[in-house]
Order: sequence, then C-alpha cells, then structure tokens
Amino acid sequence: MSIKFDIAGNTRSMLLVAITATVLLPAIFSLPSIAIGVQRQAAGRAEGILVCAVSGEGDAEMTLDPIVIVRNGRLEAPYAEYNDTAQSRFAGSYFKSGRKYRLLIGGGEAGTATISKWDKGCNNIHANAAVESSVRIRGQVRALAVSGGSVGRKTSARRAPTDDERAAVMELVKKIYTSKATSAGLLRTLQTTNLTATDLDGDGKFEMIGSFVIATKDNRRRDLFLIAKLDGSSYKAELANFQEYKLPP
Repeated sequence: MSIKFDIAGNTRSMLLVAITATVLLPAIFSLPSIAIGVQRQAAGRAEGILVCAVSGEGDAEMTLDPIVIVRNGRLEAPYAEYNDTAQSRFAGSYFKSGRKYRLLIGGGEAGTATISKWDKGCNNIHANAAVESSVRIRGQVRALAVSGGSVGRKTSARRAPTDDERAAVMELVKKIYTSKATSAGLLRTLQTTNLTATDLDGDGKFEMIGSFVIATKDNRRRDLFLIAKLDGSSYKAELANFQEYKLPP
C-alpha cells in the first residue's frame, strides 16, 4: 500500500487529513474498487455519498464539515470553491434539516447524526447535527459521517496502541524528524497529538496512524502525519507527511 497526499501547510488541512485517514481509509479499502483522485463535482449528476468530518465538545450537538463525495468509485470535491450558488445548491441537497447520516469510527458503524441546520463559514459550508453514538466523540476522538451507501458497513477496527507498539512507533517518528534536520533539543519537545491502531486493509493486522508536532515559542511548527506498518519487530512508514512552517502572528 502506498499513498501520497499533497496538502497545503496549515493546521486545518492536517486535521482533516488525519481524521480522514484514521476513520475513512478502513472503509475505503473495504470497497471493491475506488480511484483515489479528487475530481470536480459537476452540476446535475446523480447524488453521491458525502463524507463529513464530525467534531465538537458537546454531548449531542456536533459540527459536520464536508470532506469528499464518493461517486461511481471516485472521490470528488463536495462543491466548487468561491461559488455561492454551488455551495447553496450543495447545502440544500445534503444538509436538509432532518437528514440522517451514518457515523463511522475505525471504518465501521458507530451511530447516527441528524442534521438540524447549516451555515456558511469562510468559503466553506458546515452543518450542525444531533449525534447518537455509543462512542463519546470529544477531543482527539473524532468520527466521520456518511450520507449512505456501503462505505463503512463493517465492524469498527480501532483501538489504543499497546505500550510496546507506541514505543516502536515513536522510534520511527524520531528517525523521520531527525532526517528532516530536527535537532536533539527540538526532539525533546515532540508531542503526540493522536496515535491510533486500526486495520486499514482488512488483513487482520493493525496499522498505526498518528499525528505529531513540534511547536516553538516563535510560532514555528514541524508537523508529521504518519501511517506505519509492522515490519518484523519494528515499524516502517507507509505514509509520512512532514511539514515545516510558521503560523501567522
């Protein structure tokens, strides 16, 4: 398995990619065939399956942010950017009040989300939804919502890593940071944002998905998003997306 992401260097993009990989990739790999390449959505086409990131700190009300539409085995952008008409058409179709979405965690069923209303943000559309789930979605525990179809109709495969797994993955993480000219002093400030074990390809073996950050006082960041697979007694990187940038003041 080999995957590449081309992501703009900002925290929101990294967050959405992390959520998508942790929750959606197991579901995508369960489909018979899918092309991983985002295509533009054309007006007037049959409705596809919308995938949204679910986040929030409340017990029931959550926010749904559109990520991608799955249509005929391909991934498409949900709507055209900088186009109010396209965004309103999209919201009128996918974010109608009362529409129910399936919640996915670890690629499997985890509850439902029912749309209550939608709103526009800074060139994006989001919706509020009432969530019913056996999993408490809060902090680094997040989910995806899908509008239908066969995506994620299997048992969720997600758990916390064991101490041995965590230690082995951190050895790989430090090697990657060191290869990017990260000093020993900066490495001592390395923080794990999230590390999850999940079976991406359904082979019964758990891969590790994690996000890591080094942040300095002058707003400089070194972010790493990693998918690692066990190779003998150690882990190897199946995907490693490293970004170094400075946040605006």
